[in-house]
Amino acid sequence: MALAIFVAAICLVLSTTAESKVDYCRMDTFNRTGPWMQFTKEISDREYAIETKFKSLHCCAKSYNSIEWYKDGKPYPWPASTSSLILYPESGNQTIYTQASQDTDAGGYSCRVRNESTTLEHHVELKVVDSSGYSGRPLATFRPTDQYVPLGDDARLFCEAFVGRIDLPDAHNEVVWLRNGTPLPSQYWHTVAREDSLILGSYLFIHNIRHDDLGQYVCRISNTGFQIIEMPVQLHELGETQTADTHRIPYSQMFLVIGLVVLSIITVVTLYLRFAVPVRLFYKDKFGPREDNDGKDFDVLVCYDEKDTEFALGVLIPMLENKLGYRCCSQLLKASAVNSKCCDEIYNTAERSRRLMVVLSPPVVNNNWTCAALMKVLRIFLQIHPNTICISLQALPKEGATVKNEYGETLQQLCRKAKVIMWQGISERARRNFWKAVRLELPAHHNTPATGSVILPASSNRQQSSHITVIPPAKRAIRTNSHESLEVLV
Repeated sequence: MALAIFVAAICLVLSTTAESKVDYCRMDTFNRTGPWMQFTKEISDREYAIETKFKSLHCCAKSYNSIEWYKDGKPYPWPASTSSLILYPESGNQTIYTQASQDTDAGGYSCRVRNESTTLEHHVELKVVDSSGYSGRPLATFRPTDQYVPLGDDARLFCEAFVGRIDLPDAHNEVVWLRNGTPLPSQYWHTVAREDSLILGSYLFIHNIRHDDLGQYVCRISNTGFQIIEMPVQLHELGETQTADTHRIPYSQMFLVIGLVVLSIITVVTLYLRFAVPVRLFYKDKFGPREDNDGKDFDVLVCYDEKDTEFALGVLIPMLENKLGYRCCSQLLKASAVNSKCCDEIYNTAERSRRLMVVLSPPVVNNNWTCAALMKVLRIFLQIHPNTICISLQALPKEGATVKNEYGETLQQLCRKAKVIMWQGISERARRNFWKAVRLELPAHHNTPATGSVILPASSNRQQSSHITVIPPAKRAIRTNSHESLEVLV
């Protein structure tokens, strides 16, 4: 008979414990919930357990397909050395528990709630207290957050703390809600306890909210007369335009925002394409450093092949001098001389010039318009002058563009260093864009009037000596109106 009574008592205890685990996610749920997947009640983000005592963690949700549990990133099930908590299937996997907590149970737990389209995740940190118990100040497990509620609606506030158990005659656990320092009547709140009253909480319900109900509320939890924790929360009014269901997707607002973002991007791109270069030119000419007192005689040294004479002397130099106000000198190149020997031929003149401008065309590379030949030529001109500008009369080749030279440079990288600009002379707009790009690479323009260009003679016979005579600054050469005759006046 005694054995039967003992077994019945054990079964009653176990059934009561199991029922409590099942009922936790069924009690005190939110009154208004939608059909979508969501958490059904407040879930703590911190939990405390006493060693060797019962402990459970909960992830109360609805409309889900699965709930997965993790500890410190490791999925359930866990070995005994990691955690003694096990899953309670009767609760729909919303609860994990252990009959006797251990030190190894401490750590970070996560529940991941899934359905076909959505995933929700919640994290809780569990700490295990020594088996002797806890007698310190209450430790918050859930702090209430500020709420925005429309007038006439209801509000639900919740607070919770681990109070432990203090073996003193006058020690008792208590939770009180206060407004303006005054306790509210007990009929307005509902006290809840779990884990054998080691954790104490309270729900405060405010119905039919008026202006007088707005403001601050304080949840006070104590486990003695002087060990107290207070958790304030603010209740704000929610405007009528904000009362829409927060779970409804605001498609109209979303499309409006997307439209504004796209319109802003288009506007920024349009303004950049239209005004970025003029603004940069204005800033450079207005505030750019002057290069007048650097000991240089010329602003630009223009080098060109004989076949590009008409472009160099009839288009390029007249624009630089007459329209832009730069002092130029020109140098006729020989295709066969564009190699390391070319450095010696124009080095002295390049030293006296602020920029070296090269008319880049197939004759300059002996009609070998390839990436390898262009990289070699660009490298030579960069050795002659660090501020080189190349005006390309023909589109650059694409085959072999990714091949690197002995310096580890590709053609694209060398083009950036040598500032290669494509000649665009088809339309008036294209020419304007071309000259703007050229001006960005030239010295700051301070409206200094041009005083004429200097043409440095080169041997007309390519089989003759490659020596180039540089005319001193005192003996300036003047370009005549004829493009075919390069007469030098000394």
